[in-house]
Amino acid sequence: ILVIIAADFIYHLRHKKSSVDPGFSKYIESYTTGIISKENTIRIRLASQVTTTHVQNDQLPDGVFDFSPAIKGKAYWVDERTIEFRPDAKLVSDQSYSADFKLSKVTEVPSKFEDFKFGFQTVKPDFTVSFNGLETATNTSIDKMKLHGVVQTADAEDAAAIEKLISTGFESPVQVTWQHNSISRMHKFTITDITRAADKVNTLSVNWDGASLNVDKKGGQEFEIPAIGDFKVLNISAVQDNDQYVLVQFSDAIMVGQELKGLVGIKNIDDPAYTIEGSKVKIYAPDRLEGNFTAYVNEGVENISHKKITQP
Repeated sequence: ILVIIAADFIYHLRHKKSSVDPGFSKYIESYTTGIISKENTIRIRLASQVTTTHVQNDQLPDGVFDFSPAIKGKAYWVDERTIEFRPDAKLVSDQSYSADFKLSKVTEVPSKFEDFKFGFQTVKPDFTVSFNGLETATNTSIDKMKLHGVVQTADAEDAAAIEKLISTGFESPVQVTWQHNSISRMHKFTITDITRAADKVNTLSVNWDGASLNVDKKGGQEFEIPAIGDFKVLNISAVQDNDQYVLVQFSDAIMVGQELKGLVGIKNIDDPAYTIEGSKVKIYAPDRLEGNFTAYVNEGVENISHKKITQP
């Protein structure tokens, strides 16, 4: 977080344990403070250009920054007024740092402003696990299913460590594949090869353990895997995305082209639109909805084998 020194911020600083003299606003426009990622650099932006000659990416002499706990790295000019300290390695998670910027080494200042002291803290590691529901493995499969999930981390984390968070339990081997997005810190996983039995309901367990991220968090969730031929609704949920829709998830792939009006819908909403994607049906209202609504599935919806839902 880069904080600008301004009048309203100065008031806040005066009430912190380590206050910053408002007089520094004449020399320093902004600086890194607050809670930051362990992958962040530390920046100082001066209020005006300095008299010393430098170009972009020029390295500053050692000792311009002093950190406690110590941070190894180098300081560079980013532009004519911005200095960036680049750590050699990631910072320590959930750690408070105090910093001393030797302002007098880059510009002439009165003695009382030679050292600019500030502080920041790195993010405490944490994560959440969520699921998007079971669906058929393909638009035509009968005996295979898959499950999508998301691990959201509080800070940037190594992909290998994230993948150690999730473990599965099923009567036959399943596969877990990952898609990592380090910018959004969202890590999507898909569990495939979930085989439906011919004559019984099985249970897929998904467990998580934060030990690989040094997070004291464990949990799990179980999913009922219906037997082959057990055609039913697995879940109904409201989705608030770029598009707003009701998502109905079935145990079997749905026959494309059937008339769903009256069979699947939202009460008191006329003329909804539908899309069928394998075992998922999306219901779109003509206008954006606000408030409480009831979605329904009536008997008569057909799967790809022309079997119908028998219970509303």
